[in-house]
Amino acid sequence: MTTRSDKSGGRPTHFIRDRIDADLRAGTYGGRVVTRFPPEPNGYLHIGHAKSICLNFGLADEYGGRCHLRFDDTNPITEETEYVESIKRDVKWLGFDWGEHLYFASDYFETLYGYAELLIERGRAYVCSLDEDSIRETRGSLGVAGKPSPYRDRSVSENLDLFRRMRAGEFSEGEHVLRAKIDMAAPNMKLRDPLLYRIRHARHHRTGDAWCIYPMYDFAHPLSDAIEGVTHSICTLEFENNRALYDWVVAAVGFDEPPVQLEFARLNLDYTVMSKRKLLRLTQDGSVSGWDDPRMPTLAGFRRRGYTPESIRAFCDLIGVAKANSVVDIGKLEYSVRDDLNYRAPRVMAVSDPLLVVIRNYPEGEREDLEAPSFPPDVGLEGSRLVPFSREVLIERDDFADSPPKGFKRLAPGRTVRLRHAYAITCEEVERDPSTGDVARLVCRYDPTSRGGGGEGPKPSGVIHWVDARESVPAELRLYDRLFRVADPDAEPDVSQALNPASRIDQPRARVEPSVKTAPPFSRFQFERKGYFAVAPDDEDDEDDSAGAAGSAERLVFNRIVTLRDSWTAKTGQGASAHQAAAQARAEPADAGRSDRGSGDQAAAGQKPKRPPKRSRAETRQRARQRDPALAERYQRYQEVYGLGEEEADLLTGDAHVAELFEAASAERDSPKTVAKLVVNEVLPAARDDGASSLGVGPAAIAELAALVDDKTITATLAKEVFTEARRTGAMPREIVRARGLEQIADPERLQPIVDEVLTDHRDQVEAYLAGKTGLFGFFVGQVMKRSGGKANAELARKLLEAALANAAPRR
Repeated sequence: MTTRSDKSGGRPTHFIRDRIDADLRAGTYGGRVVTRFPPEPNGYLHIGHAKSICLNFGLADEYGGRCHLRFDDTNPITEETEYVESIKRDVKWLGFDWGEHLYFASDYFETLYGYAELLIERGRAYVCSLDEDSIRETRGSLGVAGKPSPYRDRSVSENLDLFRRMRAGEFSEGEHVLRAKIDMAAPNMKLRDPLLYRIRHARHHRTGDAWCIYPMYDFAHPLSDAIEGVTHSICTLEFENNRALYDWVVAAVGFDEPPVQLEFARLNLDYTVMSKRKLLRLTQDGSVSGWDDPRMPTLAGFRRRGYTPESIRAFCDLIGVAKANSVVDIGKLEYSVRDDLNYRAPRVMAVSDPLLVVIRNYPEGEREDLEAPSFPPDVGLEGSRLVPFSREVLIERDDFADSPPKGFKRLAPGRTVRLRHAYAITCEEVERDPSTGDVARLVCRYDPTSRGGGGEGPKPSGVIHWVDARESVPAELRLYDRLFRVADPDAEPDVSQALNPASRIDQPRARVEPSVKTAPPFSRFQFERKGYFAVAPDDEDDEDDSAGAAGSAERLVFNRIVTLRDSWTAKTGQGASAHQAAAQARAEPADAGRSDRGSGDQAAAGQKPKRPPKRSRAETRQRARQRDPALAERYQRYQEVYGLGEEEADLLTGDAHVAELFEAASAERDSPKTVAKLVVNEVLPAARDDGASSLGVGPAAIAELAALVDDKTITATLAKEVFTEARRTGAMPREIVRARGLEQIADPERLQPIVDEVLTDHRDQVEAYLAGKTGLFGFFVGQVMKRSGGKANAELARKLLEAALANAAPRR
């Protein structure tokens, strides 16, 4: 029997561990522990997903089990391969490996379809022809029972016929759905005949055009768990009400060892937004540079900023697992990364706003290399580096004051300080820029006997950091901070109004020790007295390599990961530190939070504008509507006037050329739903390749093609072929259909030989069908369509197949 391994590290138990322990003691699931992390590939993972990843993979590791990575890819409208790859990258970055257990719900589409037919045959599912609004209205409310659909008592044979025709592509989106037959008066609204399948004429990122019906999440998810042998299906509390449906689906199909669903509290973090919709808006309006902006709460953003996977895993351990939702202090996340970096980030010195210091009694032309430890004694790590020291050094401008306030322990006229790891210096002269009156440089004297402490001169009032003026390396420091200035940005009417204007401040004139000059991207350091920083990846480096503070040939870029201590403990009335409040006063309100705004030094440094962010297609479409009020108006009108779904309206209004083509074609053929289907399924894929303005197919051709589909002259499958030929030759669709003989085969005498051929060539499947695997009927329909080149009339094909299979006899 599997038991919890020593890998638990003595961590405190919680209710999920307790349940697994109880199942193991009872011998449930044969002593197996199988979990899964099941993201939908429709966006980037955020810090909330990290908790689920760590929990699912961590428990499987503790108990010697396995954790699957499964993509619940049942909605072709919103899912993209780009998201699949980013999720895989994030999970691996966190330190987890699914091994050979990478799955997709789309792997099971044929199996899920068979289960759906099984439920129909058992009288536990039916095809409903109510529209979406009617289904919603008849579902009732918490205190009012729902009303049964008028289609609830359709016969098994009629339901099977309609469902198979749904699969064959005969119907438009929204014309029919498959619903579970449970209880329209159930207290749990999820059990009031929920949807199991809906029609989506859209290309899937993995299965292409093979399917035009797709299972709903609440049907595909539990069955995918059961198919894979998952034992403990761990999810967040928002799925608590779905548990009853989860259990019903698995039981109705007939799995002997159904998984158990366990819910835990999701991660809610203050000063953070977890809503994908709201985060998407920030990427679209330019508030951030993209999903991987270092201020974003996405794992890609944390990685780019310099966070370590170990620190995020430690944070997830720190906050634990609970049943009740709560808000976690973001300071715990920042504590976790500080604690981790304290033991891995070497110490170096950097100056962000340099002030030149000339040491008058240090020999001109000489230089010495001073050995400085890379870690303080309490860390317990060895290592050192050589820091060059010469007659001219650079200190932080803020470390000097003409008239120092009370308690100021840094450099001032006549005052002595110690240069970190070097000598004590005393300020003797202050030289100013004659045009501005600003301090231009300081002239100091050093005590040659003071290296390493002590010395014969005055006692230093404090210690400051520095770099050598000649040997230091030009750098840009990007000071990232919390993206929002209030603890609960979701409470604001518009989260963009809660943005922290000081969430990014660029310091392009910085200088750093030469020891970091060759550090590769993502190398992490503690800049003494400043914070933890990481070398920015190449795609963040400024393209203007000549913009360094001293005109050097190249300049390093460092992202600040986190400050040395919590700088938010002393808040202003606006919820920001004094430094941030001052930066906010300097910032223009219209540009609050934008990634191309810093401290005002960027323009002075002559930097080039930031590269435009990479956006997904969905982001690009929404941004197009934000820029063009006409597209936004069409988006609403297509849903309200034409009755199109939200996804179709979204796809049609992401480009003005596409929208105009749709409207012109609809004006010629009063069948907007058919026209929309053709534009979405045929025009848009072509537009991605050649551009919407150069398709070679006009609205008249689209309208004529819609007419051919509506009157059933051709099948929906052949519409794609005709569209492709029209683009290639410029011919009209009706002419192409006549010339190539593409009219539907609606004559039984022509179609019967094809049906007989299919059944003869697939005798094993026929035997399985006769033995009770009736879900194979859809397979036979598909084969007939394939053999006929997509020309077979689907309804006639079904009738001929039903008759042939009814008369078929098993092999002896």
